[in-house]
Amino acid sequence: MSVMRLAQLTGTGLNPPTMFVNYNNLPSILISRLLLFAIAGAGFVFLVQTISAGYKYLTSLGEPASIQSATKQLIHALAGLLIVISAFFILQIIQVVFGLPGVLI
Repeated sequence: MSVMRLAQLTGTGLNPPTMFVNYNNLPSILISRLLLFAIAGAGFVFLVQTISAGYKYLTSLGEPASIQSATKQLIHALAGLLIVISAFFILQIIQVVFGLPGVLI
């Protein structure tokens, strides 16, 4: 039985493939990755805004102005989350239609 040392291995299976080999695809890939971070950030902001609006609603003591403010804050948080998620799906559609490479497909 022959023992193969690590130094004897060829680099064919050890080198990780890089996504940035073709620089023509770089803008599409960067936008895709940035949008993934934007979705995660929007989810976190939505969570914080929802908790804040719930706290404001619970501590309003039945005051109509405070209840309306909390409701408005919750609606704005939901609208922001929907805008970011719809941008994600629109980018996927654009990538498929134009045949652009990216992380999202």
